[in-house]
Amino acid sequence: MDGPYSVEIEKEADGILRFRALTGDGRRNVVVEAVRDAASFACDLLKTTKAVVTACKENGWTSLDLDELQSAVGALERALSMHQFFDDRPK
Repeated sequence: MDGPYSVEIEKEADGILRFRALTGDGRRNVVVEAVRDAASFACDLLKTTKAVVTACKENGWTSLDLDELQSAVGALERALSMHQFFDDRPK
């Protein structure tokens, strides 16, 4: 893949997030743009991250990065439960 790439996230009104995938010198070229509500994004991020951690453990893969990711899962779960972003909180 050609790079460098980056993602810009902008918070809009009413809990809406605008995502822009950027590339090129100075990352000025917008490749794709999407809008998503923050609560749905946070729930999907948590679900996907937990699936990655589970897959790594099932395959016996370990690393400091995986430890940090697992710690981040716990922190995100606590943050979401404090802010009650979703009704059916992950167990």
